[in-house]
Amino acid sequence: MKATTEDVSEVSATAASADSKLLRAIQAGDRSAFRTLYLRHVRSVSRYSYSIVRNLSEAEEATQDTWIALWDGRHKVQIHGDSLLPWLLTTARHKSLKRLRAARRAASVELSDGSGSHTQQTPEDTFISREIQAQLALTVSGLSPVDRDIYTLCIVQGRSYAAAGAELGLGRGAIRNRLFRLRRLLRKSVTMKEILQ
Repeated sequence: MKATTEDVSEVSATAASADSKLLRAIQAGDRSAFRTLYLRHVRSVSRYSYSIVRNLSEAEEATQDTWIALWDGRHKVQIHGDSLLPWLLTTARHKSLKRLRAARRAASVELSDGSGSHTQQTPEDTFISREIQAQLALTVSGLSPVDRDIYTLCIVQGRSYAAAGAELGLGRGAIRNRLFRLRRLLRKSVTMKEILQ
């Protein structure tokens, strides 16, 4: 039996309206609703992020940043219409561009090392950098042994999920999930707002 145009439109409308229902459930703290929405839109968000940053690892980070922003800011999220995808893509664009700017700043710092062609760090910059490093060290010291190993392999050494998993005897998915939680913890433990207050 062939689906008519009306049938397809009805299914699309039902799926879209479900976004607004899921958002209300998420705002009430329903994690299963969050998972459903994640599975529905994560590929679109990931592809869009990649189209901006053109780097698989950075696209994954921007995608994670987008979903963290949804969960952390769920009570403030408002959508026009029934689909959450426009909000997600707008947020993904913001997170992706932020990562691009950070990468350019990091590249600029690397290029300026020893050249004297860029402004030197101020005492305040040095202080903040040391505070961040101290806070990171404190947070990392409180991690489980496995999470400390994942931190060292993936964040410090830049190993892939597969390489870290092979060394630790864990699957790629397990490494990715633990790293997602770990990065979130590290972001929350080190914020400029907390340091400057």
